Amino acid sequence: PGKRDHFGIKAEWVEPFKLVPIIDIEIDGEIRTMAAQYMCEKLGVQSQKDKEKLQEAHDVCYKLGFDKGTMSYGPFKGTPVKKAKFAFRDQMVGDKQAFVYSEPEKKVVSRSGDECVVAAIDQWYLKYGEDSWKGAIVDHMQGKDFRTYNSRIKESFEDAVSWLKEWACSRSFGLGTQVPWDEKFVIESLSDSTIYMAYYTVCHFLQDKALNGKE
Repeated sequence: PGKRDHFGIKAEWVEPFKLVPIIDIEIDGEIRTMAAQYMCEKLGVQSQKDKEKLQEAHDVCYKLGFDKGTMSYGPFKGTPVKKAKFAFRDQMVGDKQAFVYSEPEKKVVSRSGDECVVAAIDQWYLKYGEDSWKGAIVDHMQGKDFRTYNSRIKESFEDAVSWLKEWACSRSFGLGTQVPWDEKFVIESLSDSTIYMAYYTVCHFLQDKALNGKE
């Protein structure tokens, strides 16, 4: 009540309204219908000044909510959150209730000290989330030939495969290897090194065991 009075909030503005659960999330081995409340109570959050505890609660709810959460309310009840997110977006855009825009997750500063903004430009992507690609990786990870020797490493692989959808792999200027099918672009440097490392694992099948590329 004291905090309410401090900010000029009347009791009738908040007291009649109960929290509405909309996402079921498995945390600590049980399905939580009120994940944020559960995490705040678990961590002993007392006020908005408990910044570290609130950040931990936020991170757990957002990560598990997206990766493993299921909608428990609304038109997409029973749908995994990672699918419902895009269905909601399409519905709202189609109903003229929203429009799509992009922004950085946080402030981005270039090496030259300039603040970066999002620009709509032509770009090539590797579609790691495509069913045929992703399915092959998942099948391999679940097979007997995939050994990580450590459960945490396997969880890291599974986590990366679950969230990785599209990876921007080209840029319009700078040094680098040209994109073979669209030479006005060069392969983005991180993708370049990643692609080469992946290619080296199978190139002996494609180059008649000639690793120097002469075949």
